[in-house]
Amino acid sequence: MNFNELNINDSIKNALHRKGFENASEIQEKVIPLALKGNDIVGKSKTGTGKTAAFAIPLIQKISEKNDFALIVVPTRELALQVKEEIASIAVNTHVKTIAVFGGQNIKTQIDLLRRKPQIIVGTPGRLLDLIARRILVLNQTRYLVLDEADKMFDMGFRDDVAKIISFLPREKQTMIFSATMPREILYLIERHLKKDKTFFDLSEDNAPVQEIEQFYVMVDPKQKIDALQRVLANDNSKTLVFCRTKRTVDWLERLLSRRGIRVLAIHGDKTQGARNKML
Repeated sequence: MNFNELNINDSIKNALHRKGFENASEIQEKVIPLALKGNDIVGKSKTGTGKTAAFAIPLIQKISEKNDFALIVVPTRELALQVKEEIASIAVNTHVKTIAVFGGQNIKTQIDLLRRKPQIIVGTPGRLLDLIARRILVLNQTRYLVLDEADKMFDMGFRDDVAKIISFLPREKQTMIFSATMPREILYLIERHLKKDKTFFDLSEDNAPVQEIEQFYVMVDPKQKIDALQRVLANDNSKTLVFCRTKRTVDWLERLLSRRGIRVLAIHGDKTQGARNKML
């Protein structure tokens, strides 16, 4: 379905066109019309399906018309920044302002941003609760809640934090939850906090990989792994993610590939937040 067929305003359509988005993905085609109507939504969907735009587009449209507020809770700093940037790029032709708040960044800077009254706040559970405790973040006028990658948040131990954040929100709100899996804890949260007429989408295809990702493997002697990796990188000019078992291996591989003339940056938990943001 083309975005022109969806009931979204011209300012958003123009932003999507500039981003090169012409046709809605499956999850966008299903979620956007119902979200615009105010339905609570549960989406079982893996990463890479366009779910950020699926909830961002209706949020931006509704907030631009009614000047309401939205809270988006995500598990990690990196995802908070990614979601914030995606929303900002879609809302570029509107008055809707978005910020991201997360640990590891100067809280005074984030407090200054909050005082400018952004309509959409993207944040990690710990930092959101910190700002609530300081009475800087007040959620009693928030009309929209999104939990993105909910299963990952629960896996990271944020279940109680998420429940506490929800307790500060008004009972009358629209809620959207997106998760790759649906463990019992998330199903309990859904039954407790979402409307009875919620809409459930299962686009996970039994955890099948995203169709655009080609999978293959190369069998090599352990001593030849780096040479094989270099050949793979040389055959593809697109961006590449390389995962290693330890942080020490990440740093070692970064140095080695750099010496071989490959542009490479390392990211792991020991890097400062500033360094991680710069790399991203």
